[in-house]
Amino acid sequence: MKSFLGIAVFCLAALAVQAQYLQPYTNSEGRWGFAKATQEVVIPAKYDAAYYFDDEGLAIVGLNNKYGYVDKTGKEVIALQYETAAPFYNGVACVGINKKLGYIDPAGKVIISLQYDNADKFIDGLAMVSLCNKWGYINKSGKEIVPIKYDGADIFMDGLARVKQEVKSTSALGKNPSAAAVKRAYKYGFVNKQGKEIIPLQHDEASVFYGEYATVVQQDKWGIIDTLNHITIPIKYDNILFSGGGFVIVLLDKKYGYVDIKTGAEVIPPKYDWVYDFYDEPIACVKLANKYGFIDKTGKEVIPLQYDDATTFSNGKAWVKKDGREYYIDQTGKELQ
Repeated sequence: MKSFLGIAVFCLAALAVQAQYLQPYTNSEGRWGFAKATQEVVIPAKYDAAYYFDDEGLAIVGLNNKYGYVDKTGKEVIALQYETAAPFYNGVACVGINKKLGYIDPAGKVIISLQYDNADKFIDGLAMVSLCNKWGYINKSGKEIVPIKYDGADIFMDGLARVKQEVKSTSALGKNPSAAAVKRAYKYGFVNKQGKEIIPLQHDEASVFYGEYATVVQQDKWGIIDTLNHITIPIKYDNILFSGGGFVIVLLDKKYGYVDIKTGAEVIPPKYDWVYDFYDEPIACVKLANKYGFIDKTGKEVIPLQYDDATTFSNGKAWVKKDGREYYIDQTGKELQ
């Protein structure tokens, strides 16, 4: 009984909170305001646009192509003066006038002048910005932590951000060696939150880091590096796909296999026409010569390649098709009823 009463009280409390929650609404004239879930109007519909309240308790509103912020009483705490505005995030909002962007605090004070061509939200104290087609990162004081000099950048993941710079590449046109076309090409590397290039811009392509590892490409060959720029999987494969169970799936000469992400060992050499991810299962589906079967993490074919079609295992069972019949099997290959 006590448990039931506890759930009931919780539900009633949740409903009470939801009833007080303000959300944008529009009237018959296309004007926007804010109302409770009970449809009680709190802020009359007088704006051309209205957005949800952010973590600072402020909502963006627009009128005549100018944007500002209101609180939950409807007070315009930041005047409608900006041509663009973003919700507050981590105590800062990005705003723009005349195609230049900067940042304000919840009181409306400009804390970083409107000077950037592009500006992202602050995450872990840093924001990605661009100026004259160059990218870098600033802190909340507006100081450049990573110089605005890169031709591209990404958000930080696991303490590192991918950056790139253009390098010119020429190639002859047709049979005339004197005629050449300039092809855009880039080199990729990684910087840390102190602005240091931890991994030099030396790769033709690179993924962001997934935990400790990232894929890199040099001369159309793929490999894996760690956050210290150690090559953990040789740069020799035609493609690499992140997988589960400590493996990556590799492609070499049109054949797929599995490599240990930490040691670089080919646990299952590339010999299959297609392979599936192990996910959290002990065996995975593979394909060879238009037949499907299943292997374990040592490469042993525990269920022979005999099926015309199949999917990998999920919750201990897999769908298969053989001789026109479709059914499920367990991890021993036994048909499930």
